[in-house]
Amino acid sequence: MIPYRVQFGYESGFGESQIESDNFQFGVYIQDDWEVTDRLTLNLGIRWDYEKTPAYLDFAHDQDVVDLVTGQTLDPVTGEPLYPNLANANYDINDYISTGNEREPFMGAFQPRVGFSYELDDEARFVLFGGYGRSYDRNQFDFLQQEISVGSFTTRTFNFDTGDPLNDCDPSPTCVPWDPIYLTPEGLAQLAGSTPGGGSELRFINNDLKMPYSDQFSLGLRTRFDQVELEAGYTHVESKDGFVFLLGNRRPDGSYFQPNPEPGDTPETPWGFSPPGYGNLILGDNGLETSSDSAYLKFTKNYSPSSPWSLTATYTYTEAEENRQYGEVFSLDYPSIDDYPVLTSSGVPRHRFVAAGSVDLPFEAALSAKFTLESPRYMKAFRNLSDPFERTIVGIWQDGNGDRWGRRQMDLAFTKYVPLGFLSDESRLRFRVDIINLFNDRNYTNFNNNPADDTRTDTSPTIYGERTGFGVGGNPPRTIKFSAGFSF
Repeated sequence: MIPYRVQFGYESGFGESQIESDNFQFGVYIQDDWEVTDRLTLNLGIRWDYEKTPAYLDFAHDQDVVDLVTGQTLDPVTGEPLYPNLANANYDINDYISTGNEREPFMGAFQPRVGFSYELDDEARFVLFGGYGRSYDRNQFDFLQQEISVGSFTTRTFNFDTGDPLNDCDPSPTCVPWDPIYLTPEGLAQLAGSTPGGGSELRFINNDLKMPYSDQFSLGLRTRFDQVELEAGYTHVESKDGFVFLLGNRRPDGSYFQPNPEPGDTPETPWGFSPPGYGNLILGDNGLETSSDSAYLKFTKNYSPSSPWSLTATYTYTEAEENRQYGEVFSLDYPSIDDYPVLTSSGVPRHRFVAAGSVDLPFEAALSAKFTLESPRYMKAFRNLSDPFERTIVGIWQDGNGDRWGRRQMDLAFTKYVPLGFLSDESRLRFRVDIINLFNDRNYTNFNNNPADDTRTDTSPTIYGERTGFGVGGNPPRTIKFSAGFSF
């Protein structure tokens, strides 16, 4: 039997698999608390951070790759550019090409922090508080080093032209006549070296890469009555310049989606239009944005010997938005991050209630508990349309668990202390029983995320937004755990 295809891993020699970078990080923070009056206190501070990453700053792209993507490598037969696809692209590849001299460390990470508290009455039972702060994040080294490492080991696929009509292939560098030598490691190495670039994926990161940052504003009021504290507040957080990977491939005319589509066509990304001999061209850039507005109510009952129990309960309502699916860095469905609409966030529940408390029991024992309740999450999906010819992102709230919640969990813990009376007066044994997920709640995670599925059939009994399976996440099944300890 003659095989028709081979797929194997190959160390291409392009890039480096072992990455070292002598990073330098420095940060300085200054703060002062200024009591302006007996009632007004200002908290004034500023932080500055600096980071130098030689693996990114000093990196130089291979000149052969640069010549190819800039259209300087010519076809030996036609004399035309071998890859002219980026000439009319919606971005300038030169903004991503580094010779080791174009990149500079970010010097502007100044992060002011301003806060205040104002006592509304003489006894300071009512306090108004608020503040503003900026915080710069880091561009993760895992992303930055991919220019160097991503092409060092690739998966190569070759089809064999065997004359079998069921497994034919069009003439190309990866469609070759069958030869028994391809059953040996030497033959596979010969195949891998037969195409320039070795199929390695190409990564280019913007030379003017920005540092992600977040701005936070808050305002609240808290009050206390003996052992009880009440608090209400509002917080706004806005994050910008998050790191993102984009697809840099373009069609021969520079377009991303096919121009002048035929009736019935649906948008297709240019996966098959990578530079000859290489894998896909991926761009690293900034552009992820999120924002959230949260209002919360908090109740606290403090523990005291005369009232040996405590309770903290917080309800939070959040409106959050994002221009990319929560937790996803790769954005390969549109030519630019600006093409992604701002939609409700998939990572933040709209309603969340958390309560935790404890109470002393007789015989030096204690009972504690924690309860978490969240509303269902929002999920997003692509809808591809042929008429009109477009790709849109739509979203829907998941059905949740029994149409009531998205996540629920109740944990209990019983602790018994046994005094020992030696070594010290504080020496004792501790025995503890934890019951995790007391109600055995199943927080299901499998939901129908196909916007076109609006009809129930034998093969598709659910419709868009409904639960499709029994997978759970975020909490274990009911679990009982025993532990013991010793302290002195």
